[in-house]
Amino acid sequence: MISGRSERVGARLVLLAILLVPQAVLALTWQTVVAEIAEQATTPVRFEETQYRFYLDEPLVSRGRMRFEPPATLIREIADPEPMVLTIEANRLIRQTPDGRRREVALSEHPLIGNLAHLLLDLFNGNVADLADRFRVGFASGPGGWSMRLTPRRDRVRQWIKVIRLQGNGGFVTRIVIVERNDDRTELRLRAEGDGSP
Repeated sequence: MISGRSERVGARLVLLAILLVPQAVLALTWQTVVAEIAEQATTPVRFEETQYRFYLDEPLVSRGRMRFEPPATLIREIADPEPMVLTIEANRLIRQTPDGRRREVALSEHPLIGNLAHLLLDLFNGNVADLADRFRVGFASGPGGWSMRLTPRRDRVRQWIKVIRLQGNGGFVTRIVIVERNDDRTELRLRAEGDGSP
């Protein structure tokens, strides 16, 4: 009798687990992921950016560190191949080199950089409404993390970008791929500053 009761209790626990797991999975949406990204946004990261251009014989690779200063400043410290600091703030791009030279241009003159900056700022600020307004969002998640597919809604974005793909785990974005209208693409790989990687 005790054995039968134990079996019934065990069976009910298994059934409960089966019922609860899909609900937990379904609770993860792209909106909740963006909220988690915003919570970790000020954590500095290392990046490796690879640009694939039809006119280049080899991809152009740059590496360095990136950080976000709320509400709207992105700072990229490029270590190689050419050391410089790129700061994006107030719709302008500021380029500074180690010898003290400084150049400032409007982001409107560099639409691809401007769109990437806008995307990152929306993510880091948890701006779900703006993302939904500018992109159709496809989302999938699983044991290995999550992925998003952003397809531009607006003509002024579509004329430069075909699709943006993001991958990550929890509130950390690990990979961003931007595919342009001419099929050139930029791939940005991110890792936490203190993860022990070289």
